[in-house]
Amino acid sequence: MTWSSRRRRTAANWDPPVVVDHGKGCDLDKHQLFNDKEWIVTDNNPSSKFYGRTYVTWSQFASHFGEYESSAILESHSDDGGRHWSKAEEISGKSKTLCTFQTQGKEGACDEDQFSVPTVGPDGTVYVAFENAQNQALSEPGESFDSQYLLVKSTDGGKKWSAPTFVVGLEDGTADYPVNADGRQTLTGYQLRVNSAGNIVAGPSGALYLTFSDNRTGSHDTASPVTNIDVFVMSSTNGGTTWTSPARVDSAGGDQWFPWVEVNPANGKIGIVYNDRGASNGTFYGATIAEGPAAGPFAKTTVSTAPSDPVHSEFFNADEPGCELCATFNGDYINLSYGSDGHANIVWTDMRDQLPDGLFAQSISFARK
Repeated sequence: MTWSSRRRRTAANWDPPVVVDHGKGCDLDKHQLFNDKEWIVTDNNPSSKFYGRTYVTWSQFASHFGEYESSAILESHSDDGGRHWSKAEEISGKSKTLCTFQTQGKEGACDEDQFSVPTVGPDGTVYVAFENAQNQALSEPGESFDSQYLLVKSTDGGKKWSAPTFVVGLEDGTADYPVNADGRQTLTGYQLRVNSAGNIVAGPSGALYLTFSDNRTGSHDTASPVTNIDVFVMSSTNGGTTWTSPARVDSAGGDQWFPWVEVNPANGKIGIVYNDRGASNGTFYGATIAEGPAAGPFAKTTVSTAPSDPVHSEFFNADEPGCELCATFNGDYINLSYGSDGHANIVWTDMRDQLPDGLFAQSISFARK
């Protein structure tokens, strides 16, 4: 096994950027449309009727004079390498049983969403999983906004989409995590904003895999939560109709967050990369990959070659007593992609670089396994 990290490469020529969908307005305008958290996938299955089609999904945050209205999931696709895109359409749908709370809008509209990720099965079916916070039945007394993962799919290349179906409820509500200086959810002893989101991916057999993290194994549903955030994975072999129960990926203890799952084409096993604080929930964190069959067990490897320090940060300081130099933000995203050779390619936000003033910067690191 060989490792390389923090490589620098020079890009070749790139085509000019193309606008997929326009935003609108500023924060306090009468109407604002803010497009956020976009993810992309291409149908690389030669047997698919839509071979070569590229899909993009994202959250569209709508507000009125700065007041939140909705954040539905939108989709657009391209058949010519991204030069032209279809008209963006809302795909998060409606359900009077799954989306029972409304800030504004029509009854049953599943339009308070984030973290959509698309994937394509070998038959060309497009699946999009996303988090939604409108299922009141999931919230325990005295709290709100426990998320649920919902799934929509299209069998005709994105022309029509199914109604959303339920995948799993999460333990990530208002009394499940500590809150940082910015009023965002965080980890015990940290100030980094965190969330429970992961992603969905389809394997070459058509099986679906979904990963996420939450605080179900920590101290939750309390005024003073203590985190033991764990990463979980679920799978489906019937197109998302039914799912396995969430399986804990890493039982070592401590906080693990921001997971991303991918299928290794060389052996059909999955890999899940995530930020890993270690069993003691100490000062530092690193990046970890866990690999194995979906049912486990997983072989765990640390891919970062030096610890990250988010409590002595150059940027985004919390200015909270006892944590004045703690970062409130460190780049909420991590990613994994396997090559056709079976090697894992991993990127994450790393905070190992110490500046002359003794504080730590935020960089993007890369490792190949």
